Amino acid sequence: MGWLRPSLLGPATPPRPAAAAGPGEPRALRCYHCWRDFTISPRAVSARCPLCTKGLQLADVVVTGVRRTAQVQTCGWVIVEPKGHLTASRIEAGLGVRVMGELRLAGAVGAAAAAAITAGPLILGPSARWAGNGSASRLLIDEGAVIEGGRFAIQIPVGAQLAPIPA
Repeated sequence: MGWLRPSLLGPATPPRPAAAAGPGEPRALRCYHCWRDFTISPRAVSARCPLCTKGLQLADVVVTGVRRTAQVQTCGWVIVEPKGHLTASRIEAGLGVRVMGELRLAGAVGAAAAAAITAGPLILGPSARWAGNGSASRLLIDEGAVIEGGRFAIQIPVGAQLAPIPA
């Protein structure tokens, strides 16, 4: 599983509110199942949502190579790096989606429409290529990004709270 790696908040990773927390301060998270905000210990490596009780992936998902998968889910960021190519039927990210490489959302025949859903921002970098539907609280598109089709909805998932845009 070398194509997915937890982020160490390197240069390609947008700043996260959780990164600013001190050693004893609780970490803020957003469940990608019910879109509710809650806090956990800063040392936690796994968690369950206290509201819907489903297990959650806490780490950012960083795509550095070519990968096809059914779905990607995380409480953090989904980041497609400049040389990364991700094809998925569904993406759910609590904090946001940042694409600097290529992201294609392709659904199976008869399945629900393929989409990237986040309560945070959807950021398309200058070298990004996007194909598919997206739903986010904010849409940021850098000059040079290519959008090959799909619909974008600027909305907050039910139950989510508006988060600040990373600097």
